[in-house]
Amino acid sequence: MAKSVYVSIFGLSLSTINDLKNIIYNKFSSQFDICWTPISDDRLQILLINDDFSDIDYVEKINKSNVRILKLKKNEKLSGELVNNILYLPINSSQILNEWISNALDDIHETYYNNENSCNIFPENADISNTIKRLCCTNLSVKAFSAI
Repeated sequence: MAKSVYVSIFGLSLSTINDLKNIIYNKFSSQFDICWTPISDDRLQILLINDDFSDIDYVEKINKSNVRILKLKKNEKLSGELVNNILYLPINSSQILNEWISNALDDIHETYYNNENSCNIFPENADISNTIKRLCCTNLSVKAFSAI
């Protein structure tokens, strides 16, 4: 069974979020059970966030935890470059993002996976459809996830 990784993307346009989800899903879903989660989830492990929101108190609190944070900032001149954990948009190639995520996953694997993580975020007796459970907790295409 693939290890679960909890990822949140915050403060970006819907099209950028979907592009990032597709890049991450296509590269890493064969190795990891990618759980797209809200920024407030205690299990959050990777946060991709618009740099404009990185100074919010809650994000600063997250930054002091073991969450790996990649800031994203629009800058045509630096497009696709990674400088001091800031990835400049638009992304011309997914290679830099994939390398950053891969390094973050390596760190997370060392830190978190000594204990088995589960992607089951719903109690067994929750009144919620199996379709919603599958969309939140399985490796489905991002297009299906976005259709909700």
